[in-house]
Amino acid sequence: LSDVSCRFGAAVTAARLLSSSTVRCFSPAAAAGKTTVHVLSGRDVVTQGTNLFSFEKLAVVRSVVPSSISESGGRVVTVLGESFEDTDHFVCRFGGRFLAQSLVRSSSQVVCQVDSVNLGNVSVEVSANGQDFTSDFVGVMVSADASLRGVAPSTGTVRGGTPVTLLGSHFTGEQVHAHFGSEETECAVTTSSMLSCMTPPNAEGLVTVEVVGASTASTRAVPVVFSYGKGLEVLELRPSTGQSSGSTAVTVLGRNFVESSKLGCRFGEQRRVEGLLLSSSMMVCVSPKALSEGEVSVEVTSNGVDYSLDYVVFAYKAGATVERLVPSAGAASSDHVITVHGSNFERSSTLTCIGKSRMLYPAKWLSNEAIVCSLPAASFVGNMTIEVSNNGVDVSTQGVQFALLADMHVLSVQPTSVIEWGGETVTVIGLGFPSGETLFCNFGLMQAIAQFVSTSMVECMAPAHKAGVVSVHVTDETTGMASEDVPFMFAGVSPLKEKRLASVSPSFGPVSGGTRVLISASGFTSGNEKCVFGTVETGEAVRVSESELECISPERVGQGCVTVHVVDEDGRDFNLVHLQFCYEAQASVKALSPSSGHWKSQHLVAVSGDSFLNRPELVCRLGEGIVTQARFMSSSEVLCVTSPSTVGSSVLEVSNNGQDFTTDGVTFEAKSLVKIMSVEPSVGMLTSGVEVTVTLEDAIEVSGSLVCRFGSEDIAAVLKDDHKGLSCRQPVNMAAGSVDLILLDSRVQISTAGEFVYVPTSVVESIVPSRGPIDGGTPITLIGSDFSSQSGAQLVCRIGSGTSEGRVISNSKAVCSSPSSGSLGPLAVEVSPVGGADFASSNVFFEYDLPVTVSTLQPSQAAAGHSVSVTLSGNNFLNIPTLTCRFGLSTSVHARHLSASSILCLLPSSTPPGNLTAEVSLNGVDFSRSGLRLSLIPSSPWAISPSQGPTAGGSRVTISGLSPESGASVAFLFGE
Repeated sequence: LSDVSCRFGAAVTAARLLSSSTVRCFSPAAAAGKTTVHVLSGRDVVTQGTNLFSFEKLAVVRSVVPSSISESGGRVVTVLGESFEDTDHFVCRFGGRFLAQSLVRSSSQVVCQVDSVNLGNVSVEVSANGQDFTSDFVGVMVSADASLRGVAPSTGTVRGGTPVTLLGSHFTGEQVHAHFGSEETECAVTTSSMLSCMTPPNAEGLVTVEVVGASTASTRAVPVVFSYGKGLEVLELRPSTGQSSGSTAVTVLGRNFVESSKLGCRFGEQRRVEGLLLSSSMMVCVSPKALSEGEVSVEVTSNGVDYSLDYVVFAYKAGATVERLVPSAGAASSDHVITVHGSNFERSSTLTCIGKSRMLYPAKWLSNEAIVCSLPAASFVGNMTIEVSNNGVDVSTQGVQFALLADMHVLSVQPTSVIEWGGETVTVIGLGFPSGETLFCNFGLMQAIAQFVSTSMVECMAPAHKAGVVSVHVTDETTGMASEDVPFMFAGVSPLKEKRLASVSPSFGPVSGGTRVLISASGFTSGNEKCVFGTVETGEAVRVSESELECISPERVGQGCVTVHVVDEDGRDFNLVHLQFCYEAQASVKALSPSSGHWKSQHLVAVSGDSFLNRPELVCRLGEGIVTQARFMSSSEVLCVTSPSTVGSSVLEVSNNGQDFTTDGVTFEAKSLVKIMSVEPSVGMLTSGVEVTVTLEDAIEVSGSLVCRFGSEDIAAVLKDDHKGLSCRQPVNMAAGSVDLILLDSRVQISTAGEFVYVPTSVVESIVPSRGPIDGGTPITLIGSDFSSQSGAQLVCRIGSGTSEGRVISNSKAVCSSPSSGSLGPLAVEVSPVGGADFASSNVFFEYDLPVTVSTLQPSQAAAGHSVSVTLSGNNFLNIPTLTCRFGLSTSVHARHLSASSILCLLPSSTPPGNLTAEVSLNGVDFSRSGLRLSLIPSSPWAISPSQGPTAGGSRVTISGLSPESGASVAFLFGE
C-alpha cells in the first residue's frame, strides 16, 4: 500500500503503515458518537465491512481521596470527576508514567490501586482507552513512610504520666496515637522527626512502643521498648540539714531505687543532681548551692522526668563557723574539755567536733554560739585544727587551731628554802613553760603569780607558809597544764611568846574589799579585837565566839597577798600564824548562753565574763536560789547548771570564793511550758512518715525555728494560723514503742510532753479471695505480719481509694470487707494498723469484676437421685478457676464456662429433692441474687409404655405401678 490515510466518517486523517496488516490512524476532532473507519490507499478504500469507532466525551478529574498517601504504595485512592466510561481499557496513571489498575464505579467515581510512585506531589490522570489521558492538574501527595527509632526517656512509672519524646522521621499532621503495649495515648507532632506523648498507666515490665492512627505510621523490624517500673519513694534523708553553700553528701533512704544514667535528686525547684546508687533502698546525692535558706523537698528520679512525690524535707541552713577555742592550748598528754565559740551551731544528735585526720570528738550544745567538745590525749605535739559539723557531713572551714603542748617539767628551784614568813623571790628552772599571764607557782595549797622569763625559767614570790616541806609545781590556768612536784622547805623562826595557830576563810577576795572573812583561833574574849590586812586596820571585828572572829576585808589597790593580824584594844598582836589573805580581780558576768529556758528544767549555761578563778570555791547562784558548783573553763568562761523554780527573769551571778558574788544583773529567763492537748494521729508505723497535728492549750509566739522532737529526732514544724496548733512529719524510726513528743523553739523546749507510739509496719503477703464485685462487701482474709498495732488503733484496709474497717484475728491474720469501686481490674491492697492515718503499701492486688447475674436456667425441673446438667444464662461470666454454681445454701460445684453469658453446672445425684435457688459466683464467696429455682422432684415409681408417639396424639399408652380404687376415675396430664 502507498499513500495510506484513514477516514472517520467523512473526515480523512493521516495514517502510518506499520506492517502489511497494521495501520496506525490518528482520530480527528469530532462530536460524541459512533462513526465508520476505513483505510484508504490513495483514494481507494482497502478495508471491507463496517468498522465502527466511538467518540466519547472527554473525562475530567476533579479530586483524589485521600489527597496524601505513603511511599510504600499498596493503597487505594478514589478519583472523583466526570464522564468516566467503564471500558476494558480504562486505566489510571500516576506521575505521567505509572499505570494502575482501576475500577469504574460510576461516571463520576473511579477506584485506583497505587503500587509504587515517586515522592512528592504526583499527577493523577485517567484514560478510557489507555492512550488518551486527562490533563486536569490534579495530584496526590506521596509522603515518605513514618519510622520510629526510639523513645526518651525509655523508663517510667506504672502510674503513667511520664512525658516522653518519640524519635523517628516523616511524622505528619498535628496529632497521632501511640501504643505502649496494649495501652493507647495521644501524641502531638512537634516536628517531622519528633512526637511528644504522655505515657498511659501500665503494668510493671517492658512494653513495645508503636505509632498508630496516622496514614504515615509504620513499625520497625526491631521494636522500640519502654520499661515500666514502680515509682521511686523517699522515706528519710541523712542528714536532713545541710549548709546553704551546698556540697552536702545526703544519703537518701527509700524504695524502688534502680541503676540508671538519669538517677538523681531534685532539691526544691533546682536542677537534678546526679545520684550514686548503693542499693534498691539507698542512694547518695550531693546538695546544690541553695537559692536561699529554708526547707525544700527532696525528690528522686531514675529517668530525669518522673520524680517521687513524698515531700521529705531538707533544711538549708547557714554552715557552722568556728571563731575561737577556750582554752586554746593544752598538754598533748592530757584529755581536754574545750568550749568552741562561733555561730550557727545546731542542737542535734550529729553535732560533732572534728580534729586531725577528720577524727570525730563528742560535742555538747550550749547555744547557737557555743558548744563543748571533749578531746582525748594526743600522740603528737603541735597545732591541731578544730572544726565543727552540725550534721556529721558538712564541716566548718575556718581552721582555728588548738595548740597541743609538750608537758611542763620542773627540774629545780633556787633557793630551795625560805623562812616561813615568805616574801623571797624563788626561781624555778624547768622545761616547756608557756608565755602568758596565767602562770602560777603552787607552794602546797598556796598559790603565787609566776613571772615568765623563758620557756625554761619562771620567778615567783614565796608566800607565808607554816614551817615544813611542801611540794612546788607550776600551773597554767589557760591550758590547765601542771608540772610535776619538787620539794621546797619553809624554815621555822624563833617562836614568839603565846604564838597561836590560826586560819582564815575565805583566804581570798576581790580588790574592792567587803569580803566577810572568818578567822579561827582561840582567846578572843574581850570583844574589842580588830583585824589588820597588811597595814590597813578594818576596825572592830565581830566576835562570833571565843575561837572565831568575823572581819570585813578592806579595799586594796592591785592584786596580791597580805598577812592578816588580829590586835586587841591596846594594839597588841595576837601572834597568830598562817593568816594570809590574797586579793584577786573582781569577777564579772557579761553574757549567758542560753539566756532562757523553761522552769522545772535543768539547763547547762555558759557564763561569759572576766576574772574567773579555777578554785574549788567557784560557784553560781540563780536569783536567791540554791548555790551550785561551777565548772571552770577559762578566766573568761564558766559553766553553770541552773534549775529555775519559778517563771520569770532571775539574775545569775558567779563567785570565786563562794561568798562575794558578781553584781552585773545579767538575767536568765525561765519560761512556762505550753500544754499539748492532743496529738493526731498519735500512732504511726516505723517507716510511714505520716503528718502529725499537735493541738496546744494556748496560742504561742515563735522567735526562731519551730521543731517537733520525737524522742531524740528533730523535725521541722509548721505553725497554724491560730497559733494554737502545728503540724510536723513523723520521722522514720528503727524500733517500735512509745516516745515523748515535745516542741522546741530555737532549740529550747516550750511544751509539755505528749506521747507518740511507733508500731511495726504491717505486711500483706496474700489475700483470699483475690477478686470480687465492684459494689464491694466481699469478706477478705489477709495473711501477713504485724497486723496488731498494740496501740488500740482500728485496723483499716484500703483497696484503691476505698477504705473499710478490718478486724485483727492474730498478728499474722486479719479480715476486712472490700469497699465499692468505680473501676474494674486489679487494685493494690493496703492496710493501716494506725486507724487509717497512714497505709503500708503491698504488692498484693484485689481484682474488681462486674457483678454476675442469672436470667434463666435449663432445665428448671429435674428428678432427684440423678446427676443433672444445668445450663445457666446471664451476664458477666468469666472463664476463671473460681467460677462456681450454688444450688440451695449448701451445694456448691465448679462451673464450666461456655461464654460470657452461659455456663454449665453438674448438680450431684446426692442432692435431696426440693426447690433449690440457683446462683453463680466468680470467687466462690459473692453469689448472684437472681432468685431462680430448680425443682428437684422425687423419683416416680410409675412406668409408661410406649414412652413416645406422634405429635398428632391418639396413641394408646399403658401406665403401670398405679393402684387406684376400684371404679375410680383417674385423669392424666401430658406436659403442661
